[in-house]
Amino acid sequence: MDRVEQALEIYRMMISDRLGPNIVTFRILIMDFVSYCRVSNVSEVVELSSEIEKLEILPDVITYSILIKGLCIVGKVEEGSFLLQKMNKDGVLANSVTYNSLINGYCKVGNMEKANLDICSQMNEYGVEPNVITFSTLIDGYCKTGNMEAVVGFYSEMVIKGLVPDVVAYSALINGYCKNGNIKEAFRLHKEMLELGLMPNKNCHVEYARGVVEQSTTKIEAPTPPTGHLKTIKINNLIALKWFKDDEKSNEKLLNSRNQG
Repeated sequence: MDRVEQALEIYRMMISDRLGPNIVTFRILIMDFVSYCRVSNVSEVVELSSEIEKLEILPDVITYSILIKGLCIVGKVEEGSFLLQKMNKDGVLANSVTYNSLINGYCKVGNMEKANLDICSQMNEYGVEPNVITFSTLIDGYCKTGNMEAVVGFYSEMVIKGLVPDVVAYSALINGYCKNGNIKEAFRLHKEMLELGLMPNKNCHVEYARGVVEQSTTKIEAPTPPTGHLKTIKINNLIALKWFKDDEKSNEKLLNSRNQG
């Protein structure tokens, strides 16, 4: 019997012994299910939420937010969005945690229209201030879809609000600019990131190196920022591949010129 089954067993014992569970009981159960991030667990959580209603216990913002996060983790974003609507009907005001879970869920499935125009707009409508996580999630989502115009817009809005971008935002921006061939801007952001004491993640390092390598016209060494953290096997492989392709092109040109002569 795993932890989830043990929790359910205790809950059933409470019901059979007529020890009325309260909102804290349900919250603990839901948190336990969600922490395991299994689809079956989330289904059980939905059933628990129905039992909460039967017992006429009103879920609070924490309970709703945990449940919505769990649904989004397993890809059931629409169900999470439905719960947000139910929250509004029940007069339970969602907070930034609630909205951020849904924004992240929609970004992961590539539905940026829902993430931005629906959830983020509703967030503003209800007076919930977007935070660093909100902006970073949207920036990352739009970078993955290649919409750099939207990325720049959210980044600018973030700075205007006095919010400092985190590792997720910087890494997404650097990746986005590298993929679009704007190495100069990627380098500026990479330098700015390091000056703020933020360490880029592995994907950011690789994309940054890839961008520098692909834009270079001559053989180069591994791009090494002040930390000297970019010399990984994958990056060196990228550089080796670049050298090989350049040499291959040179040899082909030489062979063609000789044949023509």
